[in-house]
Amino acid sequence: MQASPVRHLDTAGNSQFLKLDSVQNLDGRLTLYGWVTGSLELALFVGGKPVDCYKTTSARPDVARHFGLNTTTQLGFTLFAQVSSTQDLCLGWRAGSADPYSLSSPLSFEVQHDLGLQSAQSLPGLWPDLPDQMLSSDWRERLDELAYPPETGPCAMGAIDKVLVCEQTGDWIIYGWVVHNPTAMMLIEMPDGSDHSLAGAYRYYREDVARALGDEAGYRCGEAAFILKLPFAQTSGAIKLKVRVGDELRYLSVLEPTLLTSDPVLAAKHLLAVPSALSGLSRRMQRVENTIIEGLLQADVSHWSQLSVTQRQFGQAPAQATLSIIIPVYGDLRLVEHQLLEFVMDDWLMANAELIYVIDDGRTAALFEQEIAALHTLYPVAMQWLWGGAHRGFAGACNLGASRARGDYLIFMHHDVIPVSAGWAAELIAPLQQHAELGLVGPQLLSADGTMQHSHLELDWHAAFDLWTVKESERGLPPALNTRISAASIGVPAALLSSACIAMRRSQFDRWGGWDTAYLMGDFTDVDLSMQAHHQASQVVMLPQVVMVHLQRLSHVQPGAGDLRSRIAIYNLSRFKRRWSDLIAQRAADGYAGFAMPVKPIGKEGA
Repeated sequence: MQASPVRHLDTAGNSQFLKLDSVQNLDGRLTLYGWVTGSLELALFVGGKPVDCYKTTSARPDVARHFGLNTTTQLGFTLFAQVSSTQDLCLGWRAGSADPYSLSSPLSFEVQHDLGLQSAQSLPGLWPDLPDQMLSSDWRERLDELAYPPETGPCAMGAIDKVLVCEQTGDWIIYGWVVHNPTAMMLIEMPDGSDHSLAGAYRYYREDVARALGDEAGYRCGEAAFILKLPFAQTSGAIKLKVRVGDELRYLSVLEPTLLTSDPVLAAKHLLAVPSALSGLSRRMQRVENTIIEGLLQADVSHWSQLSVTQRQFGQAPAQATLSIIIPVYGDLRLVEHQLLEFVMDDWLMANAELIYVIDDGRTAALFEQEIAALHTLYPVAMQWLWGGAHRGFAGACNLGASRARGDYLIFMHHDVIPVSAGWAAELIAPLQQHAELGLVGPQLLSADGTMQHSHLELDWHAAFDLWTVKESERGLPPALNTRISAASIGVPAALLSSACIAMRRSQFDRWGGWDTAYLMGDFTDVDLSMQAHHQASQVVMLPQVVMVHLQRLSHVQPGAGDLRSRIAIYNLSRFKRRWSDLIAQRAADGYAGFAMPVKPIGKEGA
């Protein structure tokens, strides 16, 4: 009966079905909930003897729909009784007063030690007017305290799912869900006893909560989930979720915190793995994650200065290096040989440039020293390699390489970028030597199949996310179809350049403060550098005659990218927007190519 409905056949052969959904026992005060499809008489038995009970009925449209009955029929029932013993507690039923009772097997039940709000969650939405002789005075008092109008359902439900503590920033991040009626005040109690409302929390839709509760209890489940960030000096102690209704206070959930890792990338993955709609993620980050991730990144960068740097030199570098080529290496080392094969055949590069490889992967640092020593015997290019003692990301690795560079000009490039012909480095820095108005110069990048990686990068406004995204125009087309190629002597004006290969003056690098290290996983540092050039009124150009092949993403494939990678991209784009939105809008208004004006989506005016 508690696991599945029982079938009762009356004398006329008609079937009636009876199901017991729940039995609760509060110190001998019993509440039983169920449904019956006919007019069976119900009774409770203890030890084979009937006990007094009180019955109320209610509509059960779910049951009615299943059996094809009128949904307003009172199929649901609630039985109340007070007993001194629950031994062999059974439910009895019969079709008429002249018939004997059929008895269920002994019932199992939930033991409740306190009829608080948590217990009230499973009680029906209409408290009966129980006769005084049925219940003791203390239970009657409890029922009166917990009574609620039928349209509001139980006062509150909710739980804390997870609590993270960021020791470096002094923040607690609390994840959970709540649903409640308007009279209930939901509160978070910190370990020191202080209370905080959910008014500052980021609220969002939780499919599992909506599916479990729906509208049956009269809740509005549209934004049941919450993420709340609170500053708090302690790093331990239980967090409590509680509800206040008038003078009544009840606890719904208690949870101990977990320390968040100090590694900014791992911490970001942990924080952003909590699912919520991507369209609202930038607003969520602004309220919750941004300052935490930024704080961890700043702490990480500050720590780098305390690390020792390993440096090795192979061959004799030019005494007066005009150019320093800085190449961070992460992941697969095999592509380095392809670069060295091209570099060794470039006479100008061999005579005028120093080559600096920056290892940014502790897993391959020792192996790289062995590999590069062997490669140097085959390709005698003067080079040095650095290991900074920690994974710094592309921007941090570039800055480390630049700190050891001697050239007046710098080229930053990926280790999966291969020159097509000799003389490329000299051609790339020539416009910088001749035109003071230039700030950044980049080559034409091709994919491995010979098509364009893009003719140019531009900023595109993504209304759904309220962010700018980077668009690769004319990707996959033959280079001959590049619509941006012109007869300009110093290159084609560009809004943005790819970090795959960028040339600039050392003096400008120092004045601009180098690469910005506050982006996650090295993404969007190149577009940030491009915006820094625009901010300094320096021109950004692409030289179509300098061709490089970029084996994009082959050097550091990210398994399991997908949704989490998108969330990290939204974090980076949100930061990019905060830094450069005014300048982008100004450039777009002035008619610069590659800068889109922000447009609010329909229905978000004033957002």
